[in-house]
Amino acid sequence: MRWKAVVSRTPFFWMALAWLWLDIPSFCWWMGKASIAQLLRSPMGFISPDRHVDHLWAAGWYFVGVSVLILSYQPAIQAWETARRKPWLPAGLSLLLASLSFPFVSHDIFSYYGEWRLMVLYHQNPMTTPVAAIPHWRADLWLIRAGWQKSINPYGPAWFALVDGLGRLAPYGFVGFFVFLKAMALASTLVTGGVLQRLRTSSAVRYVLHPVVMVEFLANGHNDVIMVVMAALSFALWSQRRWIFAGMAAGLSVATKYVTLVGLLWLAVAPRDWGQRFKVAGAALVVGVILLAPFWHGQATLAGISDPTHLFLRSPAFIIQGMLVHLGGLTRASSRHWATGITSWIFCVLYLWAAKRFWRTQDPIYIADVLLAAALILMSWLQFWYLGWALPFYVVSRKLRAAAMVKYLAYLEIVRVTGWPFGLPVALQLVQVLLIWGPLIWGIWRIRRSADKIRPYGLGLLNRRQQ
Repeated sequence: MRWKAVVSRTPFFWMALAWLWLDIPSFCWWMGKASIAQLLRSPMGFISPDRHVDHLWAAGWYFVGVSVLILSYQPAIQAWETARRKPWLPAGLSLLLASLSFPFVSHDIFSYYGEWRLMVLYHQNPMTTPVAAIPHWRADLWLIRAGWQKSINPYGPAWFALVDGLGRLAPYGFVGFFVFLKAMALASTLVTGGVLQRLRTSSAVRYVLHPVVMVEFLANGHNDVIMVVMAALSFALWSQRRWIFAGMAAGLSVATKYVTLVGLLWLAVAPRDWGQRFKVAGAALVVGVILLAPFWHGQATLAGISDPTHLFLRSPAFIIQGMLVHLGGLTRASSRHWATGITSWIFCVLYLWAAKRFWRTQDPIYIADVLLAAALILMSWLQFWYLGWALPFYVVSRKLRAAAMVKYLAYLEIVRVTGWPFGLPVALQLVQVLLIWGPLIWGIWRIRRSADKIRPYGLGLLNRRQQ
């Protein structure tokens, strides 16, 4: 089947095209109605200041658009898998359209530009100084759009160094920064797809056309795309036994967002030879130290890295906290204490069980369980969807199709993409949990019954070991 026939048979490509066509006129209409100052002060970043009309209209269109992308994702993949020639051509066109799209309900790009201004114009260290510490910071139209205003940014030194370079190289201020960031997101997505293509072309297409990738990485330009591409490269280099380069890529991934630290530690543990382990861990440590050196300010830097207050929201512990407050009549402080304690004990049991199975069998099917439980023990405030970004890349095996891990990513991130609001009642929080884990478990069952006998190593707690 030729690629033109594939495009004509799937709604996915046309959905991306309609997204772009409706996107640009909407943005021009907003810009014509409000000045840039009013637009930047709007409640959701890019939405016009008329919060009662335009906010609801834009949020509704965003929800409908992403829902159509999710529903058309599987039919599109099935059509592309039957294409014998040039499957990357329609996929590449869809990626290009998504990268040109204007982000609807995301202020990440504005926040990144605010971080650059904080470093270059105000000469402040973003790893130690919050935006609100700048005198008269509300007078700066870019700083008021920063995502982390009264707390330290939870990003690593590699990301800040990259933002500094983008801001200095990009012409025309924010417009150039916007274009450069979108180009970087597109290039990173294609590189990640290239790594996955070593397993199977359709697996790479499954990843690059995933709604999360299209919306969060390309349309919104989220910095997780850098974390993911570095994690994917580290796994690819590790599988080729290039220990030093694998460690360097792992160090870059961790230095972009610390959430990958626990997961990428397995790269240094998995080799059985201690010399290989030292190469991986040493290379990652050297890269981390070099990147952290320009931002190091002693205890202030450590305090910024270890501050968990702004990441407790919507974590597993937070959901249990809401249940205890509404159902048990406890105060918020005491319920948070109990929620953290309960989740920590649960994950400790899972961690010990998975670690015992792994060290007994040396079977990588238990690796992800060890990583997941360890991460949630160490960081019970962790936003659980963050594990979905990079986890597929450090647990997948060469014997597996990447589609298994991509499906895991898909079902875990559906609620995240559709933009559930914060502050839901406890009943809706429980529904949210069911919407995340229900499709995930159903997807695992479907994967296990598939004809090619996919064995998703990243889901060991829900899969029995094959004899």
